[in-house]
Amino acid sequence: MTARRAQRPQGPPEARPLASASTEIEDVADEPNSETAIRDIGKGFRWYDLPYLVLRSLQRSNVDPWIPARWRVKIREISNFLYQTHHTRERRGDNDLYRFDKIELPSGEGVTMPYASLVEYFTASGVRELHKAIRRSGWDGARFLGMDPGGTETVTSSRRGDGRTWWRMAELTSRSAEYTSIDAQRAKLPAGVKSISLIGVSIGKGVTAVVAGFSLDESVSARLNEQLRAPHQHDVIRRKGQMAVSQPPKAVLHYRTQRARSEVHRELRRWMSRTLPGAFASARHPQPLFDVIFFNVADHMDDDARPSHRENDALRAMGLQDHVPYRVTSVLRR
Repeated sequence: MTARRAQRPQGPPEARPLASASTEIEDVADEPNSETAIRDIGKGFRWYDLPYLVLRSLQRSNVDPWIPARWRVKIREISNFLYQTHHTRERRGDNDLYRFDKIELPSGEGVTMPYASLVEYFTASGVRELHKAIRRSGWDGARFLGMDPGGTETVTSSRRGDGRTWWRMAELTSRSAEYTSIDAQRAKLPAGVKSISLIGVSIGKGVTAVVAGFSLDESVSARLNEQLRAPHQHDVIRRKGQMAVSQPPKAVLHYRTQRARSEVHRELRRWMSRTLPGAFASARHPQPLFDVIFFNVADHMDDDARPSHRENDALRAMGLQDHVPYRVTSVLRR
């Protein structure tokens, strides 16, 4: 058996055109340069490099077991915060944002929160505080054009079992409101609240519930839309009792929108605790609260036309998940 040698073409190699050579140079120039990339934490002269090196050296040294436990926790929290800060800075400098991190909002999307409601309970030991609040606020006596006796008399009769099961306790209107109803009382209300309706409900003979309905103006919705339409970037989120975490824009949108929503809830609960301090206020627990939110574009009740959460991040920012166990609507679909 004989082996053949491969015949090579004779002569010098063909010259490559200048256009391809320049194109190759441009392609090489477009590649990322290691010198321009962000250095690892602890390898630069940024404000967090030196503190991070010092803290990490303490954690790795023989002195660490002799450091008090609470100090070790603080060192770990601070070093983690510095690392998360570095990660956030690195992600902000990256122009190629991961596609699932981009915030998606349809044109014209926004939310409106016109109403919120919360409840406070008054047990047998706290009914005196309810009577004091009624007298102090001037809600005692007949109200609402004489249809309801109102005041402490109605509370007492309902708790005996021979009175009303529910009754209107008071109607409050903001001092800055242009108009008010006949039986309404002008009062200083929280910012963004136009009026408050207080309804008493008898729960057996031992508990009286007061349901407060808050009518909200446009400024409350504007606070939510401001966060919803803001150009969020990677940021470090710090929650009480938890480690700091570097989060992408979608998570930052959810966190800041819910924070603005919680601030509204906190103001309403604070007013309720000061005006009608009941069982939740005495135990320093937040009163049960729900709010009503409308979307300009998204229709969470329509399965066919509802955009997914990847196409409309306003749903997740307001706390709505993909799977809703119960849906209540007055519109019947065939």
